Amino acid sequence: MKFAQLSIGLRFRYQEREYIKTSPLMAEPVDEGTGRLIPRSAEVTPLDTQPPRVKIPKEIPVDALNHAMGRLTSEINDIIADSGLDAQQANRLARDLQQALNRARQALHLNP
Repeated sequence: MKFAQLSIGLRFRYQEREYIKTSPLMAEPVDEGTGRLIPRSAEVTPLDTQPPRVKIPKEIPVDALNHAMGRLTSEINDIIADSGLDAQQANRLARDLQQALNRARQALHLNP
């Protein structure tokens, strides 16, 4: 199965390690370690058939939202840096994505 076909929240095996898919491009190791970018076309072995049921809170603390947005911004910048784009393309993409993130923060009434 390709990584892109795997649902977020499912455990899988890739390069002899177990991970949990955390976003369309990222996964966190089940054991210790930092998250990593997994190519969408990477062949993975699913270990779960359904993601765990998650209870979604009615309210999310503003600090948690700010932290999540900061982490998202950092991960996006890392992806752009590793993309192989030339400096002009990378800067244009980073600027456009930052503007989109700023609009999201405004819609959520979060600090810029």
